[in-house]
Amino acid sequence: MPYITPEGLNGEPYISSSDIYSLGVVMAELSSGKPPFYNKKHDLSLALAICNGLRPEFGKDAPEFYKKLVYKCMNANPNERPTAEELHNIVGFWHESIRNENEEEENSVIKETKLKQDLKKLIKKYQISQLHTRRIQMLYILIEHLHLVIYYQNLLIHPLLLHILVMKNSVPKILTCQKFLFNISSDM
Repeated sequence: MPYITPEGLNGEPYISSSDIYSLGVVMAELSSGKPPFYNKKHDLSLALAICNGLRPEFGKDAPEFYKKLVYKCMNANPNERPTAEELHNIVGFWHESIRNENEEEENSVIKETKLKQDLKKLIKKYQISQLHTRRIQMLYILIEHLHLVIYYQNLLIHPLLLHILVMKNSVPKILTCQKFLFNISSDM
């Protein structure tokens, strides 16, 4: 029911501009990612609401120039809807505006919107990347610090243990201790 024109819901015969209306509904659906009137019962009250001007919702990021065209497609007056040729020209113009580097002033609205979206994505990606990079750098610093701590502990502990063992005049213990310390050091 959401794709049927208001005049079709009133029992009037199908005309070529009915397809344009349905295309407008599909375009609104594409912008929101949700089926039209997904949250309403598809009953007589919805049909009456559509006949009285209710139209599907757009996605929050849908550009104004897009909404404007979709509303023209869903115009209650079939004679006010654009023709298929007019739609072809408008969409072709949008396509060329995005592709061409040399654009006119009226094309700048499309480019600015796209540029702003691209910049927002880039900034967000950069911020995430920066956060990730900082965490990795902190991890490397921590690992380096731990290696230094272990290294200096070994430098201090090894002679200290040797000194303690020599003081007790226990040569076999010294050799065992050296083997033990050597094995620990080589594992790192």
